[in-house]
Amino acid sequence: MKQVLLLIGLFIMTSATFAQNTTRERYHQHAGRYGGNSGICLFDDGSFMLYGYATAVFGSYNFKEEYLQFIPDKPELFQVYAHYNSTLGDSTRMNFAGFEEGKTFVQFNEEKQRRVFNEDANCFDAPFVYQTDQQLARITLSFIRENVWWDLGKSNPSWQYKPAKKYNDFILIFNEPKREYEDFAARFTKVEGKTILQLSNYGGEEGFIKQTQDKEEQKQWQEVLEWKRAYDESKRTAVDAIFANKHYRLFPTPDSLNYIWSEATNGYISRQADDNEEYFRSNQYQDDRLLRKYVKLVAENKDTANFTEDNGANNSIFYTVCGEGTRPSYHYNGFITYEKEEEERTPLIVTAPAPPLEISPNKIADQDPLPGSKKDSNADETVTLLKPFTVNRRDGFYSIEKKHADYTQTVLAADPSLTPKDFDTVIYKTGAHDESIIEIRFNKAGAIKFEKFSKGQVGKQVALVADHKVIIMPFIAEPITNGRIDISGNQSAEEAESIVKRLQNH
Repeated sequence: MKQVLLLIGLFIMTSATFAQNTTRERYHQHAGRYGGNSGICLFDDGSFMLYGYATAVFGSYNFKEEYLQFIPDKPELFQVYAHYNSTLGDSTRMNFAGFEEGKTFVQFNEEKQRRVFNEDANCFDAPFVYQTDQQLARITLSFIRENVWWDLGKSNPSWQYKPAKKYNDFILIFNEPKREYEDFAARFTKVEGKTILQLSNYGGEEGFIKQTQDKEEQKQWQEVLEWKRAYDESKRTAVDAIFANKHYRLFPTPDSLNYIWSEATNGYISRQADDNEEYFRSNQYQDDRLLRKYVKLVAENKDTANFTEDNGANNSIFYTVCGEGTRPSYHYNGFITYEKEEEERTPLIVTAPAPPLEISPNKIADQDPLPGSKKDSNADETVTLLKPFTVNRRDGFYSIEKKHADYTQTVLAADPSLTPKDFDTVIYKTGAHDESIIEIRFNKAGAIKFEKFSKGQVGKQVALVADHKVIIMPFIAEPITNGRIDISGNQSAEEAESIVKRLQNH
């Protein structure tokens, strides 16, 4: 009898091990990229990345008989972060982020529910900051779902938060439900010897073809894996806090090399707080010299009852329309107006970036003229005579860690944020005014990486290194989202062509 039981146990263990090995083999067999400019990547650890223009959604998947089941990582519908701000006195202030994307409502304490934005609101111009004289013992955030096919039948949620009395400064975030975050299914088919993955929500009936693992695809796959590793690391190291300046622009976690903690301000003060005063006066939204820490609050209740707006107040927190409306449109009044100084200003050096130039959306350009620079009166932008200087860095785009009065002593990050491996093509061309232009088109993974990189560097300079030389230090005026940039500088045609050849030969 014991022998029989032992044999049964061994059979069960062997069967379980066989099933596990079979599942691992299926994940490994089907791992790869399906699609081109948009599609889906399957990883052999059971995770996936759904990607498209300016979109990337990670999650997990598993095999269910003849099909696959996908579960995206969904952001929380609402997020509330809190801070004590000694400058507010007895009042309370809050910033609403993302609420312009849906039909949302807010309730303070026992007041009536109010819409965050008016019906048919438009002409949005963040930040949206609301201030009240009452202390908030309860905040209720609600959402009425849109009538779209992939979101039908779900209740309208209301989330309640009960902040501690010590908090008087809040950041409220709304993540509108989107189709790409809904669970979906898929199945494999074969057409003319090619493996095709058909998704229930994306790609149409034709589905996505699995890319052949040639040399170029292997290169792109490694870039996808690097991005996945970065995402996995961000999940492991996620903290329940965010950092923002007084105008509610978010910044990365302050590091001890550049910031010190201040009890008086209950925030982090930049060690270079006295630098770039002139720049920040005209770019107050980018001011990172004082960063406040906002801690995440946990919702006390996530009401699943079907919320309606029947008992809500008629007016909204914010009112914004293009043109004339029933009342003045909202306008953020937190920026300080400075009187212009009469005396002649000293020309800016490379360590003091200037306001964004009026350039096309896909361009990045250097800052205002340095000593010895010139501007063509017929040109659209300033051409800066920044002389290349040698650095011990490999080719690529770098963030700048430390500026210096002598711009040739600028300290770059240890590693590039993007390398020529992220480039699809690099070409030389001339502009409308015969200026030399280096055009860089990113590959699919590179375009996503550069959009993320440029978003984090808005209002700052970055550096492009080629052949161990900083050839240009462009100022990022806005996120670059179309996977292409034109860089114009002071290079001659020969120098620009030499740089192009260098960046192409990787």
